[in-house]
Amino acid sequence: MEFFSEIRDSIELLEEFRKAIIESDTVLEEVISGIHRSRSGGYNTEFLDYRSYVYGDDLRFLDWKVFLKSNRYFVKRFEDNKRNSVYLYLDNSSSMFQGNKFFRSLLVLLSVANIFLRMKDDVFVVVSQERIRIKESGQNQLINIIGEIYQNRKESRGDFLGLYNRMPEIAEKNSVICLFSDLFSDPDMVRSSVSTISGTGIYQFIFHIVTKEEMNPSGRGLKLFTDPDSDETLLIQCDNIWDEYRNELRLYTGALNDLLVATGRGKYILCSDDIGLRDILLKFFEKERD
Repeated sequence: MEFFSEIRDSIELLEEFRKAIIESDTVLEEVISGIHRSRSGGYNTEFLDYRSYVYGDDLRFLDWKVFLKSNRYFVKRFEDNKRNSVYLYLDNSSSMFQGNKFFRSLLVLLSVANIFLRMKDDVFVVVSQERIRIKESGQNQLINIIGEIYQNRKESRGDFLGLYNRMPEIAEKNSVICLFSDLFSDPDMVRSSVSTISGTGIYQFIFHIVTKEEMNPSGRGLKLFTDPDSDETLLIQCDNIWDEYRNELRLYTGALNDLLVATGRGKYILCSDDIGLRDILLKFFEKERD
């Protein structure tokens, strides 16, 4: 029976990955629907398609007509345009294995990777100090890579910032980093890291993977909590802390968002498990307001 259970679990896993691919394809097609694909006048190479603008792109290739229609910035890509290098950093620290956060982060990562691949960018997944190149051989290879990461998942002790702080050594200047994390770390250190990386010219998408309960805890009375990284246990009177906790969390995430908006080099995207994948991807494409 265990053998058949494993087969069933594998089939269900692949089905979830397949649905994520379909959803990302659908959102991408909706975003670029109505855009006429043709040769660009005044440029001597073949026009391919559009992709979302990121900091450092040549402003000559912004399509203002598309902006007026969609209120989003898109860049025309040509055959000889330099590819973006995109690094998808997956946090596998202990806190990510609470609830369904690690699996959900993989679904979001899979969808985002598929979109960047469709845009013809160079895509890498970074996890546990391993860098995995995703080739343009199709969606099956992408699903296989994500499936292997899930099957071989292993908690990494310590803080996710240890590797994230070294991302500028891995990524090229003017590349893109996508962080998939619950941001479970010292808020000041996280803000400092994000600010430092922004200063290198790297554009950051921060996908904040959290559960609904983490965003709005509702437990009452005395509760025993275990720190997932240190294994330290604490007995806490919940009634006295949740309002303060929610306020501190709003300040934390708000400061990250403000920092990325102010620098023009990133975007914060909340990925609570009560937010659908489609809404997350639409936020990914949405132009930030000043």
